[in-house]
Amino acid sequence: TNYEFVGQVKSKNEVKIMSKVSGNIVAKMVNGGDTVSKGQPLFRMDNKQYRSAINSAKGSLNKSKATLNNAQKDVERYKQLADANAIAQQTFDTQRSLAEESVAEVEVNQATLQQAIEDEQDTLILSPVDGRIDVNDVSIGYYVAAGTTTMATVSSIDPVWVQFSMSENEYLNLIQSGNGTLPSAFKDNLKLTLSNGTQYPVLGSIEIGRAHV
Repeated sequence: TNYEFVGQVKSKNEVKIMSKVSGNIVAKMVNGGDTVSKGQPLFRMDNKQYRSAINSAKGSLNKSKATLNNAQKDVERYKQLADANAIAQQTFDTQRSLAEESVAEVEVNQATLQQAIEDEQDTLILSPVDGRIDVNDVSIGYYVAAGTTTMATVSSIDPVWVQFSMSENEYLNLIQSGNGTLPSAFKDNLKLTLSNGTQYPVLGSIEIGRAHV
């Protein structure tokens, strides 16, 4: 017995493209419907504010390094004075504490600079997978909110599923004829006819909830 169903090709994996940073799109490197590869640039977001943040972070880091350098020199000088009993030990301890605070400030500013660099790098949006980008991608000038706006969806093209549905009566009849499961003559002999009328050269098998070839 032959059964015919209308099916639809579906991607096995669909990845929503979102940005880690917010801003306006200033360039698009692909068009909707294009095939893309993993790591391929898709969009460029305005990076001016992020470059400014890098410069600001560099300035703060350099300033804190200079402060630390002076503090460390003072510690050495105060240590010599304390060893010679020229100043109170508490004065030396206070200066040493100030130097330790300067070390912590340098570390914070280094982390801030690293984050600023990563934010600027994240203004270039890359495809995370091989696949095809959908036609509903965003346009140049569109404002993207970090972690919220879906800029596009990239769908895998290998493999894909062919999904189809059948009526409850058809399903129950097949289950009955297969003694509680889909009969192998039906389940393992799926023929796919493409939209142009040609037949896909490979037979497929059916999984519960989906069909594949």
